[in-house]
Amino acid sequence: MTGVSKAGFGAGVEMSVVPIMALFIQPQLAAAIVLPILLVIDVVNLWRYRNHWDRRLVLTLIPAAIIGIGIGALTFQFLNADILRIALGILALLFVAYRALNDWLSKTVDRENEPGLLFTSFFGAMAGYTSFVAHAGGPPAKMILLRQNLGKQSFVGTNSYLFASINALKLIPYVWLGQITLESLKGSLVLAPFIPIGVLLGFWLNGVVSEKRFTTIIFIALTCAGFKLLWDGFSAL
Repeated sequence: MTGVSKAGFGAGVEMSVVPIMALFIQPQLAAAIVLPILLVIDVVNLWRYRNHWDRRLVLTLIPAAIIGIGIGALTFQFLNADILRIALGILALLFVAYRALNDWLSKTVDRENEPGLLFTSFFGAMAGYTSFVAHAGGPPAKMILLRQNLGKQSFVGTNSYLFASINALKLIPYVWLGQITLESLKGSLVLAPFIPIGVLLGFWLNGVVSEKRFTTIIFIALTCAGFKLLWDGFSAL
């Protein structure tokens, strides 16, 4: 799922992985397992979209994202599993709602207007924070990207370079906090053989299937996972 989404569409569908995994294991462990997988896919995307990304925009967003990552690192350990499940459930449902409004946003947002510094900094920091907590930085980042006059290739490429930078920066506090462990790395290795399958499938689907059709089933599953996470979290509390 992650390989198809990141390599094929840059759609942010990969944020559904942690909520779905959190139905069965600790959310913190799920996030730790997924991070090395994201980094491997990022390397492939950096090469594929090396000539199709907005360098200025990425460099502008990185400082704000670093602040968000720092806040995430300082608060991550204070969130118990049930509270984090509730937060992930809310994020999942908000992302579904965001995508439902995506067509409307694409038509109504003035792409010629340059986002202000406050707007860019806020959503850049939100992207860093939500990416650190649950690899769910897609929605706030796309609130900025939608305001840019980017073509399809540049949109996916800029998104890829932005999150490749964020994921690499996240690795430092993940190791410092002890999130990356032998257990989490074993989980990453179990899933590793499916990375090239997902990436190659994503490249192929990009040319033959519309993003809307591909994401419909995923978002139905994500909606169910979101409500299930909220139920589990609130029931435990």
